[in-house]
Amino acid sequence: MRVLLVDDEAESCQTLVRVLRRLGIEEVSPAIGGDEAMRLLPELRPDLIITDCQMPGMDGIRFTRALRATGIGMPIIMISGATERAVIDAANRAGVTRFLAKPVELADLRDALAQTVGWIPQAA
Repeated sequence: MRVLLVDDEAESCQTLVRVLRRLGIEEVSPAIGGDEAMRLLPELRPDLIITDCQMPGMDGIRFTRALRATGIGMPIIMISGATERAVIDAANRAGVTRFLAKPVELADLRDALAQTVGWIPQAA
């Protein structure tokens, strides 16, 4: 499985890359922000996108809207520290498949992978 990981913080991105690899997902490509992710999409052709919500420039909600507007229907898991109902509703309206609150628990990430793409991760 190929995963595109979108986050504006390099350290957060690297941490999640390590977690996903511990779960057995080897093809994880990080993108710093929504704009970079949009440029990388045609080349990477991911099976799943995991994106942060709050990022400068193109945030996760705008990124999701842009993807959905082009007809891209792959699953999108959004991760955010902002868990207000308005943020979650906006993410869902944009087309997010699953919303996870930060800090993300490993069990929640496993469940999200299983439910969104049928991925049964290795034990971490």
